[in-house]
Parts: sequence; C-alpha cells; structure tokens
Amino acid sequence: MRGYLLCQEAPKAVDTALPLVGEFEHLLSQQPVHYDFPTFDENAVATLSIPLVLRVIPKVFSSPIAN
Repeated sequence: MRGYLLCQEAPKAVDTALPLVGEFEHLLSQQPVHYDFPTFDENAVATLSIPLVLRVIPKVFSSPIAN
C-alpha cells in the first residue's frame, strides 16, 4: 500500500503511519469538468470483475458449521 487518500468533511487528525497520497477534494478540483465517455456497441460482450475483497469476506465470516 502506497498511502492513503484523505476524504473528510471537517479537518480531523489521522492516526496512521501511511503517507498522505492526496486530498480528495483537491484532486477532484484538478480534473476536467466534462468527460467524454467512450462509445461502444450495445451488443458488445461485457465482463464483470469482482474485487478480491468480495471474495475474501465470505471466507472470513463463514460459519465453521457450514464448512
């Protein structure tokens, strides 16, 4: 992990040893106001990628009886 991205409403102390990567509102303000989404064929095949976290959580919280 390279660090953390700060996203908070009011300034609060953050207790972490990770380096600050950036502040969300500042990074957002540097982006263009308009984004041209790419066009694609509506009949194109779509792929869904499930993040690793969603695959790990059920294993962590599964009941030993169910195994």
